[in-house]
Order: sequence, then C-alpha cells, then structure tokens
Amino acid sequence: MKKTLTPLITLLIILAVFSGCAGTPAPSEKTDDKVPQILQEDKSAGPEIIRVPVLLSETKYQRNDYIDTKTVNTYEEGSDRLIKSATYDNSSVVLETSSAEYSSDRALFSWFDRENNLLKKKMITYDKTGNVTAAVLYDNTGKQISRSVYKYEADNYLKSKWEIYDSADVLLGYNEYVYENGNNIRTNSFSPAGTLEEYFLYKYSNDLMTDMSHYSKSGKKISGAVYTYNKDNLIASEIIYKGEKSVINEIIYEYSEKEGKRTEKSIIKTPDGTVVETVEKVFAFIEKEIKPGK
Repeated sequence: MKKTLTPLITLLIILAVFSGCAGTPAPSEKTDDKVPQILQEDKSAGPEIIRVPVLLSETKYQRNDYIDTKTVNTYEEGSDRLIKSATYDNSSVVLETSSAEYSSDRALFSWFDRENNLLKKKMITYDKTGNVTAAVLYDNTGKQISRSVYKYEADNYLKSKWEIYDSADVLLGYNEYVYENGNNIRTNSFSPAGTLEEYFLYKYSNDLMTDMSHYSKSGKKISGAVYTYNKDNLIASEIIYKGEKSVINEIIYEYSEKEGKRTEKSIIKTPDGTVVETVEKVFAFIEKEIKPGK
C-alpha cells in the first residue's frame, strides 16, 4: 500500500509567492481541507485495519507567539466525516463557521460569517471507491464560481487528470499526472488549448517525497522544495526555494503524543532564522477497515 503525503503548507506558500510566474498560473486543485480523508489501498490486498488521523484543531501564532486564529473541527463519532467547524480570532470571537451534509455519493460544505450569513458552498461528489470526481464552488446566491473535475486511471485509484472551469463553465486549464511505482513523479499543467504551461517533478525515497521542482514551459526552474523525515516517517523539515536554490523559507516540524492524540507544530522561518509563523495542529486517530476494491 502506498500513502504518500505531499506537504500542503509547501504548496500553499509556493502558490502564494509564485502565482502568475508561469504563462498561465497553475490553478489549485485543492478540493477542501475539510473533505473527509479518503485512503486508498492496493485492490489486490485483503482487509486491513488502519489508523486514520482526523484534525481536531489548528492554531496559528503570530511572530510574538500570540494566537492569530484557531479553528476547531467536530466529526461524526468514530468517523473522519467532518460535520462542523469554527474559526476564532485571538479574543475567541467567531470569525467563520462551516457545516457539512453527506449522502451516499456527495458532500455539501457551507461557510458562514460571524453573523451566520452564508458566504459560499461547495459540492463534492465521489465515485463508488471514494475518489473525488468533481468539486463545484458556489457563491452565496448559488452561482457557480468554479468547477473541478477529476479523472482516474481505469485499473486503479491513481488520479490521471484534473480540469478546472470558471464561473461560466469555460475550461481554464488542466493537469495530467505521470506515475512510477504508484508515485506521482511528474505533473504537467496545460492551457485550455492543450499547450504545456508548466510542470512539476517529484523525487521519492521509500515512497516518501524528498524533492519537488517547479519548471516553466521552457524548462526554467521556478521554485522547489526539499523534504526530510524522522524515524517515524513523519515530515521533519521543508526547505522552500525559488529558482535553483535561493531559499525562501524553512519549515521545522515537531511532534508529541499524549492520551492518543498527536500534536504537530510547524515553525516557518526566513533564511536568517526569523520565525514568520507557527502552526499547531492536534490530531486524533480512528480505526478504519479498508476492504479490497475500496
């Protein structure tokens, strides 16, 4: 079974720093942080009980260690299905809330401001194996903002293509994925006309991503990241850079476990060692049975 983690925080930072660097900005394919985690298995394997992490809370700290925001998540009992979430400021005042509704093949997420006014909605649909097949974002009037479509290789769960459409349902671009031994080793981003705009290369060691490189369509290196891991195969550090090796940020990860919960602290630093932000996440674990073909 392969479960390879691509550190989300690296992608967010790189997208924030480099948006617009390529001919056509790479559209994010992030469906939503709050979509229940779908873990896929080798379909030839027998049933297996695995521990699935669920994010209970995320606290962001400013440079002076004062709380910036804190998000608290609530799940169905014994499940990784999120049912509601609330984000608070440093005075414990609610900034935003969200809720989720589920059916057999879809999930509807809704976000509200502090006065409980609807901000937006997102509809996520799944196939029978649990793969996300589409994600449609709507504004508070029900008008489409964007739509993502996900396609998979016929004989396994590996994602083969992602398409992104605008509010008028016009194709903005798409990604195609190349795999080796079950690991995504290259992602190609294309314009609507099918012209290569940029691409990403990934390297692995023991199925753990160790290097990500982002190139323009001409082959010029735009950005990259290098990852290291601890003895438990949890990410220990990320070094994020632009160009060949001009470091932007370093992220150090620290872990602790208590009463069945894991705390993950990520400390984001500039090249001179100045702490930009600290993020503390608390996870609980549930047991989940993965059956063949699921």
